[in-house]
Amino acid sequence: MPETCKEAPMTITVKVTAARNHYNSPIRANATVTLGGCFVVHGVRVLKGANGLFVTMPARQGSDGVYRETCHPVSTGFACELNTAVLTEYQMFLERQMEESRILSHVTEPGQSGGGAKEV
Repeated sequence: MPETCKEAPMTITVKVTAARNHYNSPIRANATVTLGGCFVVHGVRVLKGANGLFVTMPARQGSDGVYRETCHPVSTGFACELNTAVLTEYQMFLERQMEESRILSHVTEPGQSGGGAKEV
């Protein structure tokens, strides 16, 4: 095996690219996952089901109408690790959005009265 192909510990980097506030839709967020700094998976989604949040991998609809994942973890252990990483980043994304919203709610445009709010 060439030197550049040696295995390294798998790092999982997650970037939540969009979150949705439509509570009538099961889709809560889209994410991109980078595995080991060398393989990117776009189209990962966070969904809300009857038992809470879960992660789905990108899928395509076959000619029989059934959706099949185009890529997925092979082992249960890695699936758990991947799900945990995605859901953790989703929660952090929501916290950042809430903090930004809280900060913006205390800021007004110049010339507006804000009842103690700072001018930008």
